[in-house]
Amino acid sequence: MGALVMPSAVVAAILAPLGLESIGFLGMDIGLRWILFVAENTANQPGAFGHVAAPDTRVLPLIALGLLIIVLWQGHLRMAGGIAVAAGFLLWSSSERPALLVADTGGFMGLTMAEGRDLSRATGHDFVAEIWLENDGAPVPQQEAAAREGIESVDRLYRATLGDWSVLLVPGKTALDDLEDCGGADVLISNQDVTSDKECLAFDQTALRQSGSLAIDTMEGRLLVQSARQASGVRP
Repeated sequence: MGALVMPSAVVAAILAPLGLESIGFLGMDIGLRWILFVAENTANQPGAFGHVAAPDTRVLPLIALGLLIIVLWQGHLRMAGGIAVAAGFLLWSSSERPALLVADTGGFMGLTMAEGRDLSRATGHDFVAEIWLENDGAPVPQQEAAAREGIESVDRLYRATLGDWSVLLVPGKTALDDLEDCGGADVLISNQDVTSDKECLAFDQTALRQSGSLAIDTMEGRLLVQSARQASGVRP
């Protein structure tokens, strides 16, 4: 780029008023073809491309702070930067993805299983599915993820089990109207408006519009629900 492409670009600019810019473009063409050749062959090497799980929100600030200390500080205290970086990577390696993710539309969810995240649908919500799987560090086609075992699907009702807790996703007004109370679930998710007389914890389209997507986990037998709004905080 520096030895051939950029000098050729300068030559092309100088010769352009004379109609001879093609001389410079020839050098640019040769250089760019070589760059693309190297890039393509490097990317096709075994192990050239991989994925990692998305880190805890504290990881990147911790690593960045440690690197800044290493670069900017003087004396033995620079060692503290290395400790901060090491702590950041240690925290990253121990980060866990949410057991259950629910889209802010109320019509899609994904459950973490031993072989990867199981998605409630093989089609639709393509962008959400892609982001979830990439952040898990194991992107696969949505159809493949939806074929995994984990989420039970019966009559357009999708049920996920987290320990002793049951989460039921009910997309569509007809399916919700036909549902008796909460269908035996502890948490009800729907892309429709749910009446307030349900005996379970319900997240309907109105609630999800305010909270954003949900991350659901269990800890010591308790159900933990965090919304995207809670994670991002109050913003102008």
